[in-house]
Amino acid sequence: MTATSEERAVEIAAHATSIGAGRVVFMTGDGFAFSPITLEGMLEVLQEKAPQKYKLQRELDGRWRDASKYTMLDSSGEVIDAVRAGHSTDLDGMPLDVIRRAGEAEPNMFRTALRTLNRGTAERLSKHFSASSLLNARDVALRVNEAVDTRTTRYLAASLDAVHGLTQFPIEELLTGTATTALGVMSERVGSVPDLYAMPAAEAAVAALRGKVLSVVSREDASREFAKAREGADAIKALYVDMGALTYFDTPDIDNNAEQLADTIRRSVFAADPGGLRNHTAVAMSVDANYLRIYAPILMHYAQQMPDVDHNIILCGDSGDTVEELQAFRTALAVMNRSGAPDNVRIYEVPVPAEVVEPRTFYACARFFAIDALLEQYPSVYVMDIDLTTNEDPRSYFRSLTHVPFAVPTSRGFDALSPWRRYMAGNLAVNRDALETNIVSDVQSYLAHGLTQPNSWMLDQNALTYTIERNPEAFMPLDPFLRPFTQPRFRTVWEKAFRA
Repeated sequence: MTATSEERAVEIAAHATSIGAGRVVFMTGDGFAFSPITLEGMLEVLQEKAPQKYKLQRELDGRWRDASKYTMLDSSGEVIDAVRAGHSTDLDGMPLDVIRRAGEAEPNMFRTALRTLNRGTAERLSKHFSASSLLNARDVALRVNEAVDTRTTRYLAASLDAVHGLTQFPIEELLTGTATTALGVMSERVGSVPDLYAMPAAEAAVAALRGKVLSVVSREDASREFAKAREGADAIKALYVDMGALTYFDTPDIDNNAEQLADTIRRSVFAADPGGLRNHTAVAMSVDANYLRIYAPILMHYAQQMPDVDHNIILCGDSGDTVEELQAFRTALAVMNRSGAPDNVRIYEVPVPAEVVEPRTFYACARFFAIDALLEQYPSVYVMDIDLTTNEDPRSYFRSLTHVPFAVPTSRGFDALSPWRRYMAGNLAVNRDALETNIVSDVQSYLAHGLTQPNSWMLDQNALTYTIERNPEAFMPLDPFLRPFTQPRFRTVWEKAFRA
């Protein structure tokens, strides 16, 4: 805090006395704390709960009623709000020492605000790639770095400043590799502000941006830059947007070990519950047991209402009693809504290989290793995230894709400059023609290599970009088919409410 707890307690007591208040309501990180207007009581809350703000109340007719609005206990909340929202004018009026203390007082909230600023800026740039879309955010990042100067703030400030220089080029030129002077402009900018860029974290940020620009023309050159960017892995993980730089690989990286692991995973997929297997149309998704428990009610309801679509679940890792309990839920659903038991659900299981570093990444990627097994049963299959929902009947959409060998959604604008955002992995249409090409085996080999590495977020989307670069004739964009699926925002509530 900018003042001591004792000083704050005295100030609050004076405030309370001046308006005849009888108690203090403190807002803390996990709720509220109440105190009488005594130095001892307030000190206990201030020192043990580190509240963010307070209000005063009077007792009237046996009930406590507000006597004041909330008052911030220090400037930390204001600083964090300004950083999160990218309000540079608010920060400009604050002394650097106030910004620094906010970072020290609320380190977790401060890091989250920086991440939010970075992600929000990337979203704005994808909608409109211009200097005006990031000017305030860049100014905030530079101001914060001036006050705090950690590896994370340095990476963010350098990244946004370097992107600002690229906004003089139309995004279409950057995406087609025709902005031939873009790298030169970046180099000039770096040389003109040595105090900002002459630090390892800033060099990593520049390397990540150079890698993005180069990725549309040369994987070999881009891979060298992303290897340099990985020197800033701690900052990259803290800021999220460039996480894909940690899983961008070139063909020489993907050796025989990756191909052998891919083959091992393919062979380990087995049908735990054969289910119905009676339709030509099929969807598939991969999950662990916990994630399946969260989304099973919705999934089973969709399966029940679309009996002509087989639903294939690739269940990863230790499933425990999940399969048996899913069967019980199937029966209970039929009793509850009197619409029949969904017998078009098929469960595959796949163990997590010992070589896998981050199991959660494997859960998302396992569906790609099941494609071969699925296409033995179906002429085509739609592979999707389990948390997708639709307001429309998707069956006509599924039927329209049966002739498509391999299709995923594409990104536009600044999003597409990042190879791990160029193609999206949540929806994939694939049919047996894909098995006549290398497109399935290439994506599997890339995934297998990445699964043995740390920090493997966005691996699946990097794998798609690699695969499509190598097999352009076997790919088509999914965008013209107007997919009906979206991720409901309320899913975050479901996931937080789950108790493992």
